[in-house]
Amino acid sequence: MKDGLSRLALPHEKGCYLLVLCLSTAQQIRVGKLGELTFQAGFYLYVGSALGAGGIAGRLKHHLTSQKRHWHIDFLKSMAVLQEIWYRGTEWGGECQWATELSKFSQLSCPHVGFGASDCRCVAHLFYCPEPTALLSVRAAMQETSRILVLP
Repeated sequence: MKDGLSRLALPHEKGCYLLVLCLSTAQQIRVGKLGELTFQAGFYLYVGSALGAGGIAGRLKHHLTSQKRHWHIDFLKSMAVLQEIWYRGTEWGGECQWATELSKFSQLSCPHVGFGASDCRCVAHLFYCPEPTALLSVRAAMQETSRILVLP
């Protein structure tokens, strides 16, 4: 994916992003201090912030190229396939607001309390979507406020 990163034209502005990952089979994955967690087959939507100097492009470079396991999502993404990137420019992050928006979709559930939300009061920053048609519905609703990149 390193070569593909330069072709994605990701913004260097500060903001938040959402990774859509697909897990083809159920997996037991050890996730840092959260321990051994069960992940069902399906789609996982992870919301994060990109407030550093590199902005959205800098943070996504880590997610697309690094094998290091620093954040909760790094453990899941090592077993899943990244399919889409959604992002929003904002100066204050906005990932908690985005997580709140996603929690209102009946098609999504919270698979693991605390996942990705160890530094805030959100229940989690990870959402589970079992079906492709449900994901399409969520994506359509979010297109008005987010830029969406579908990866090849």
